[in-house]
Amino acid sequence: MRITYLIDGFNLYHSLRYIKTSNNKTVKWLNIKSLCTSYLHLFGREATLSQIFYFSAFANFLIRRRPETVKRHRVFVKAIESYGIIPIISKFKKKEIFCPNCKKSFFGHEEKETDVAIAVKILELCANDSSDIIVILSGDTDLAPAVETAKKLYPLKKFVFLFPPNRKNKRLAEIVSNNNTYTIGIKQLSNHILPDKLILSDGKELIRPDQW
Repeated sequence: MRITYLIDGFNLYHSLRYIKTSNNKTVKWLNIKSLCTSYLHLFGREATLSQIFYFSAFANFLIRRRPETVKRHRVFVKAIESYGIIPIISKFKKKEIFCPNCKKSFFGHEEKETDVAIAVKILELCANDSSDIIVILSGDTDLAPAVETAKKLYPLKKFVFLFPPNRKNKRLAEIVSNNNTYTIGIKQLSNHILPDKLILSDGKELIRPDQW
């Protein structure tokens, strides 16, 4: 039984931002592979971890104002990549936003490609028959149409939602049925933190950022 995880990076990050461990460190420096592996037993003794895909985008538009924010994100992606996780990085797009209060428009940035990338990966995994169970770590309702379509086209495939803390979504749970949804417990996160120092395959050291 081949299990593939699709990680919605931003949905996960924003659910973890203010959660801290007993030693007052945040849980953002999360060992995603260890966390995903800890759920394999739920799918039976023959369940094997196939792949983990991490979907996100680098906020490069912040480099001038908040360079450390972008740097921390890049360091984290390198860290999880060293554990065999496959990052799929999208982009932020400039968007005109209208303020109903001041009646003025201004330009901001919005990340919109991640949902599409996850949807495409769901259909690709089904079409290539490279996974039996697809576990989506997200509570984003925008993924509902993709999962509904995949269920109709590939009825033999199983879809599961693994909700980040405080991100359980009723709409998504209805699509896959409540029997195929799980919520990550806050206490459980403390058991799956990356080491403060990692040695990469090229011998370089990767140090946990101060604010992570």
